[in-house]
Order: sequence, then structure tokens, then C-alpha cells
Amino acid sequence: MQPATAELPVAPRHSAMAEATAVDVAFLGQPAQPDAAAAWQAEIDLLRRAGWRVRHQARAARRPAPLDAAIVQIADPRLLRGLELASAETQLVIRHADPEDVRGLPALARRLGRRIAVAPAHALERLALKRHLPEAWLTLDDWPLLVPDEALHASADKRPGRPLAVGLLAPTAEGHLAPGRLAAALRARGVGPDAIKLRVVQDDAVTVADLAALDVLIGPPLATEADLPFLARRALLAGVALVLSDAWKPVLRASAAFWDWREIVDRLVELAQDPGLWQPLYLDIVDRTIERAGEESCLDRLRNGTLGPACPSAIPNAGSVAASGAVGTTCDLLILGDFRRREEATEQLVAQIAGHADAGQRVGLLQVSNGAPGASIHPGIEACIRQGRAVICAPGGHHKARAVQLVVPRLTIPAVERMRPAIEAARWHVIESEAKLPDYDPARLHAQLACLFGAQPLWHGTAPAARTALAAIVPTAAEAWPVPAAPGIGARWRARQRPVIGIVAYDPSDARQALEALAPGLVDRKRDCRVLLAGNRRTLALPAGLPAQVLAIDGTDMARFVDGLDLLVVPPDCVPERLPQRAVTEALARGLPVLASPGEALTLQSGPVHLPPEEWPDFIRRLRRPMAPPAAARPAVAEDLADRLGLQDGTGQPRSLPAVSNRVLFVTANGVGLGHITRLAAIARRLPKRFEPVFATMSQAASVLEQLGFATELLTTYAGKPARPWNAATRERMNAILDYHQPAALVLDASNPYQGVVEAAACRHGTRLVWVRRGMWRASQDNSEFLTRTPYFDLIIEPDDIAAQADVFRERPGFEATRVPPIGLLDEVEVLDRQAARRALGLPEAADGGSVLVQLGSGTTRDLNSLLGQVFEILQRFQGLEIVLAQWLNAPTEYQGRWPGVRLLSGYPIPRYYRAFDFTISAAGYNSFNDLLRFGLPTIFIANDAECMDDQGARARHAEAAGAAFEIDENDLGPLHDCIQAILQPAVRDYLDERARSLALPNGAAAAARAIARLLP
Repeated sequence: MQPATAELPVAPRHSAMAEATAVDVAFLGQPAQPDAAAAWQAEIDLLRRAGWRVRHQARAARRPAPLDAAIVQIADPRLLRGLELASAETQLVIRHADPEDVRGLPALARRLGRRIAVAPAHALERLALKRHLPEAWLTLDDWPLLVPDEALHASADKRPGRPLAVGLLAPTAEGHLAPGRLAAALRARGVGPDAIKLRVVQDDAVTVADLAALDVLIGPPLATEADLPFLARRALLAGVALVLSDAWKPVLRASAAFWDWREIVDRLVELAQDPGLWQPLYLDIVDRTIERAGEESCLDRLRNGTLGPACPSAIPNAGSVAASGAVGTTCDLLILGDFRRREEATEQLVAQIAGHADAGQRVGLLQVSNGAPGASIHPGIEACIRQGRAVICAPGGHHKARAVQLVVPRLTIPAVERMRPAIEAARWHVIESEAKLPDYDPARLHAQLACLFGAQPLWHGTAPAARTALAAIVPTAAEAWPVPAAPGIGARWRARQRPVIGIVAYDPSDARQALEALAPGLVDRKRDCRVLLAGNRRTLALPAGLPAQVLAIDGTDMARFVDGLDLLVVPPDCVPERLPQRAVTEALARGLPVLASPGEALTLQSGPVHLPPEEWPDFIRRLRRPMAPPAAARPAVAEDLADRLGLQDGTGQPRSLPAVSNRVLFVTANGVGLGHITRLAAIARRLPKRFEPVFATMSQAASVLEQLGFATELLTTYAGKPARPWNAATRERMNAILDYHQPAALVLDASNPYQGVVEAAACRHGTRLVWVRRGMWRASQDNSEFLTRTPYFDLIIEPDDIAAQADVFRERPGFEATRVPPIGLLDEVEVLDRQAARRALGLPEAADGGSVLVQLGSGTTRDLNSLLGQVFEILQRFQGLEIVLAQWLNAPTEYQGRWPGVRLLSGYPIPRYYRAFDFTISAAGYNSFNDLLRFGLPTIFIANDAECMDDQGARARHAEAAGAAFEIDENDLGPLHDCIQAILQPAVRDYLDERARSLALPNGAAAAARAIARLLP
């Protein structure tokens, strides 16, 4: 047998418990019943043979040392009183205890702060225990007596003798099963004492030795003797086939054969006629017993942790959010649910938790697993935990609350029955958030809770229809459960330049119907439309020609979405179970108008404007952007919820949202060059003095940010990594950065607004989100998924481009943004003159044959070595020409000494030294292109046309068409010699300088900084 120690969930030892010896399983006490004691010792021997670390302590120690074990099995509950545990993850289980001895178990569990499970050995013991404990204290499955495999296999070799020895247990030997009557019935069928020998066995003195002379033992016809399971174990070890009535099946399940007592004579006659039938009869019992109570089943039971909660020890992304505080939690409100679910019920919890925390009520969250493993916690719930507004409760703890709330009952209550958490609470509330009662039996679930916890829960429906349906089945509150609104009201409207209409739908067909009704009022494109498909439904075919954006990202935050609207539209004639009630609540709480059809008035009441869909276009044509933010009047929903839960006062300190700092967090992508870093550094340098810029970057050139004086955090680059795990890891890292800095704004410069970054920031209502989105995307690139994340941002800044006329996406829907002139790090006065620049670079004062700067990028996306070799071969044909190569700080290759006669420039920022050169041969990236034309350095562009790049070719061609530069195809360098010959002439350079400056635009960095500052308080 292979050792299984590595498979046990052994928790790390606490430093304060260093004297405790860590074991896998500890056995405390000794069962009083001899058969139970024998099985107890058999388990201990089995685990030791299997290589597990086992400790057996039969009596209470005078001074017990801290016990460090994964599982502790206890035969005497009194040993719990002095128990000190070293690990918060230790699972405690009581076995073989007298039912009377478990009366004080809740008090002991409360003192230890832990769940203590009681494991019955069979159904009769379970019934006895339930007289003193709620069902939740008992393990889901019985813990049968271990029957060693070796003994069973040895007994299986037994051959019955002649005559067949049949024992009748004393309570059975009466009536038609009395030995005399049974023998007479067998003789009448031709079976005499030479074939079957009957004898009575006294049940109070049956040992394995007594049973050894038997082949079959017939037990009592009725389930009245609780000690019979121990007799069944003795019979198996003695090689005896135990026969019982069907009434015993729920008790023994496997360790006996079950015969109809009316046919017992027929079955004995069959055995007499063919004694070989005894073998399959006994072997069938053996096989079933080994499967359920054999050694491997015992080991598997311990490996799988079935003694404890059927739930992970923490919410799946435990690196971000883990159980806090003591193992057992005392709180005002304990909420049970699967906090990984992306649905309206979880969104409502986020707002509800905020209200309770503001009132100083302690909220505990107990994760109940009813979904696929591995999913991450809902971002809104995670934000509540990270902000200290709620705590995660350890599933193995003993929790006490003034009130318990269960959400999504059709899933949560069955999962709670499997998990069986230890909870004490005076009030239990079940919240049904569906507008129409789902297809399940509330009465059955109500009875399950009553059985598990001895509770009489009160049910609540969030919609009138659900409340009415529930009231006919289970105890139900008289009024519908109110839907709370989240904090952070009315903070985003200032960034919008024109009215925004929003649609929230739980079915794509509903969203499309709403869009079609609105279409006549949208086609003039003087207003935007955003569609949120809730419930993770991502597919929606937009009607042609509508300027609408579909938000499709996990963890959608309803409050942030509604904050960005001027009008919410409810899909027309939507069935009640698909009405976006949470969105309506959020909008009305913000003072925003809500437009709905008359058919929805019964459910949504009088808050929205109810008009027929044919009148909607005229209504939205009259819509104007508000000149002032709506009044931030939160409704008294939080107080109403507290009253319903019986939590009029709190036992903790009020926990409002943490105040944001004066920091602005700039987040940059990795990039193949330095464009992302340079643009954000340019903006950060020009922020008003009251803000402190900090950076988080994926770039290998992070050192340049530190050289510029910015505090910098590092992020893992996405290059070459699978998207899902990278986004999950990035979200964790961003959470830590945001927790520390508490920035007033997060400014992201990336072509892809990474899901991990957006999800980390989206539920932080105090942090504004800004996307700096460089244009000139290639026509062949499908960036539609990135644009679906546009509604998450409070402000989108698109830096202009001198070649913007060649941008094929500039006028397409989804690209609307606040445009500023091209963003550059340096202003004109910061560029060194020729003499100062040449001195700084260590170049001679004069270059009689001319001086050229070659800056063709980092070499990440094209074969730069080969291209540079060809360019230098052409340049070196010109006598006396000084050649300087700009090496990018994030370049993967070191060029020192590779090309004789070529100097290296490795500083930052390179534009500071442009005037040291007569001309440049350059790639046409955003920063290089716009800086070269703005500063008038004559240029020969060799664009990088890699598919993953922005459209550098379009930039270079635009500049050449305007007479401001030369453009050469990297696949055909033939014209390069002639271009160099021309550009070495002063008149040509003067002409290119003049044309470039005529195209150039001013630096937009200050304008971008002002736009961000206006967004912040």
C-alpha cells in the first residue's frame, strides 16, 4: 500500500506552537464498546502501516500540549475541554460517543471557534444523535466500523462443512423461526439435520470464537437492536454470512444479506441442495463491505476530507482574499452564498454590504460551493473584503450571528446541506431575487433548513410576483425585499461630452429589441448608446448603423455602468424574470431618468417614465446632457434592510469607503518600444502639483521612469503567456498596488485595456479610470473586443497624430474620445542645441561629412540585425559620414562592437539630442514620428510593417506625400542611397524642416493632464 501522507490537507504550524508535533490524524480517547474499540485500534494500525503520522492519546493529559493535526477523531467529548489546536484548518470529528454526551457540544464549539462534526456509525446512531443536535452537526455520510481487508480475505477461503451450520439469533428464534418449527418446515421440504443444523445464539455473549462454528447467522426481523452493527462486524471477521430482514438495509447497507422472511425456508433449501451457493452469498457481502468499510475506503475518506465541510478552505483566489480573524466568527449578519457567481443577486449583495458597513454592522461571508471549481470571486465582493467592509468566514469554524441571510436558495440550500457549517443564529432569512419563482420546491428547502439548524426561516422575494408565489408555500415577509443602491453616486457625468443612453439586458434578444425601438433617435449620432449584457452573455449582433457599444467583460459592475449614463432604457415588454431591476434601482438612486414600456409599470412601479416604444425616439431626441450632477440622495434602503433583518444597531465601527489619496496611478503596457512609457511620463510631468504620479509598468525599460523621478511598481508582461492565467495574476498584483496607493485615478496606456487591470479597478468607486488610446490601428487588426471595454472608463484620451487623416478607424463608432494634440515628453525648449547635444554625447564639435542618427526600433518584431546591416553598408559608402545607432533600452540585442565605425546612443530621452544630427533614418512609431516632425529633424522613414504594430506605413507615406520626409520600404532598400545623397544637401534639409514644421501639432501632454485633473476632485 502506498503512503498517503502527502495527500492530507495538513495546515502549516503556528510559530507559537513550535513544541507541538505535527501529525496527520490524532485519535483522542477510547470507545467504551469493545467492538468499537477494536475498530478504532484497527484504524490506527492501518494508518501507521500506510505511512501516515498518527497519534493516539487514550486519556486526557494533565498538561496537554498544543495538538497539530489535520484531522482529530475524538471518542470522548470531554477531551475537547482542554484541547488546544495549533492549526486553524484542523478538522474535528466525534465518533462512538454516547448521544447524551453531545448535549454540550455547541458550547464547546463556540469556545474553540470551530466546527465539530459528529460522525454516526450507522442510521440508528444518527437517529439517536439527532434527538440532541441539529442535522448540520452530523456528517453527511455515516462513518462505518473499519473491517480489515486481510481478515475478510482470510475468511473468504472458508468452506462450509456438512451439515451447513445455521445460527438463529435469540430474538429471532421465535414464531415461525423458532428452531423446532423451522426444522419441521425444512423436513417437509426434504431437508434434514444431515444437511442443515440449526442452533440458537445468544446475542449478549456472541464472540468471534462463538461464531467460528457457523456458516450463516440469521438476525432479528425488526430493527430494534442498536448493537447489531457490531455483531455484523464480528460475523464478517468470523467468516459468517449474516442474514437480516429488509428493515435493516438503511442501517448496515452492505455487511449482510437481506432476505424476505416469508421466503427464508426456500432460501435455506437452496443452500442445502447446493452448498456451493454459500460461497457467492458470503463473497458478495465481503465485496460490498470492503467497498464501504474496507481499508481503502477508510483511507479515501480521510484523504478527501469528508469529515469536514464540503467546501474549499477559502474562496478560490485565496492569494487575494482569505479567511480573516479567528476560525470562528461572531458577526451581526452572516451571508451564505456562492460569491463567485456573476449575476444580479451578487450585485445586490455588494450594495447591501456597503449599507451595513456604513451603519457599523459586522458582515461575515461564508462561501458555499455550488458551481464549477476554480472560478474567481466576484470583483465587487472582493472589493468589499479588501476594504474591510466584510470578512470571509472559515468554513471549518463555528460561527455565531444575529441573523443569517441565504441568497439563490435553489442552489445555496442544497450546497449548505452538503457542507453542513456550524452556525448559531436567532433569525434566518432566505432571499429569492428572481422576479418569477424558479422551478424548485421552496417547501422542501424550507424543511431542509429546519432540519439542519432547527431554524424557521423567513422568505423574501425581491419582486412582487415571486413574493406572492412564495407566500402560498412558505412563511414569507409581507413586503417585497428592497433592492439597495451602491455608493459612489453621480461621480462620472463630468467626463462625458454628449448624452449617453444605456440598456441593461439579461437576454440578447431583449437588448436588440430595445436598440431597434431607439434606432430612429440614435442614427444622427449626437448621442451614444451602451449595452450591458448581464449574466455573462456576450453575444449580440448590433443592428447596422447604430452607434452602440456592447460591454462584455466578466465582473461587470452595475453601479459603475449606470454612473456613466444620462438615461437608462428598459427593454420593451420584457418578461418579469428578465427585468433589470438592479439597474433601475441604481439609476433612480442617482436621479437619472429611466424609460420603460407601459407593460412594465406593474413590476417597476412609478419610478420610470412609461411610454410606448414608438414614442421613445422623440423622448431621447429631447434628451440633453445635464449641466450639473444629479443630487446624490441615497434612498433609505440600507436602514430598511437592517430593520427586516433585526439589525437596528451594529456591534462594530462604521466602515465607509476608504478615502482615496492624491495619487494618480499610471499603468503602461510592455510595448515593443517606449511609446506607452513616454506618453504617460509626459502627462505625469504636467499634472497639477496637488497630484502625485506613480507608475506600474510591464516594460523592461522601467528604469527610465525611476530616472525621471517617478515611483514605479513592476507588472509581469503578457508576452508569450496564456491570457486567462495572466489576467488572473495581473488582477492580484493590481489589487495589491491599488490597496497600497489608493489612487484617485488609474490611467492606462495600452492598445488592449487588459481585463485583469480593469477588473481590479472597476469596483473601486473612488478611483476614476482613464484610457489613453493611441490611434492608427491597422485596418487588418480586429480590436472590437477591446472597444467593448470602453464603457468602463470615465475618460478616454486619444492623442492626435500628424498622420491622423490616414487613420482608417478615426471616424468609426466606438472610437469617440477626448482628443488632444500628439503627446510628447519634451517641449521645444527642452531640446538641446547642436553644440550642447554633441558635447553631451561625446561627439566631435563638427562632422564635416554629415551626421546621421539611425533609430529603427527595438528589434522585437522584425529582423533588425539584417536590416541594420544593409542600412550601414549603404551609409558607409558616403565618405566621412558620422553614423550613430540609437539602441532602445528594452532592445533584446546588444550592438556594442558589432559594426565598426558605428557609435551607439543608449540614453533617454533621445529627442533631447536630435539637433546633434543632420538627419535620421527612423521607424515611424507614434513618438518618433510626431517628435521628428515637431522638432524638424530631416528624416528617411523605414516603417515597421509587422502585423502586430500600429500602421507605421500609413504615417510614413503621409509624411512623404506632404513633402516632409522620405519613405523607404524595408523590403526594398534600393532607393535609400539616392535619398541619403539628397538629404545631405543643406537645401533639401531646410525644405524638409520647413515642411515638417508646417505639419506639426503642439504638444498635447498638458491638455491630457488638464483633462484628467478636471475628472478628479
